[in-house]
Amino acid sequence: MRLAAWRQGANGLLARRRAPAPMLAAGFVASPLLLRTSDVLACYAGQDLPRPDGYSVELLPGDERFWQDSLHFRVYQFAR
Repeated sequence: MRLAAWRQGANGLLARRRAPAPMLAAGFVASPLLLRTSDVLACYAGQDLPRPDGYSVELLPGDERFWQDSLHFRVYQFAR
C-alpha cells in the first residue's frame, strides 16, 4: 500500500510513500506533514511545515485483490 498526502492547487501531491498496514495501524501524525527527523525538530521549534488538505490510501498495481470496501480510522488532536 501507499499513502499520499495532498493539498489543493496545481502542485497538489506533497508526498507519496510506501505504507505497510502495520505502520498505518500504529498511527501517524497527519498534520503537519513530518517526513524527516528535521521536520519533527522544526515542528517543536514552532516553524511552519506543510499541512495537507487530504490523504489517499492507494494500492500498488496488481494488489487490487487486497482492497476492502471499508476503511476504519480515528482522528486525534494534540497541542504543542
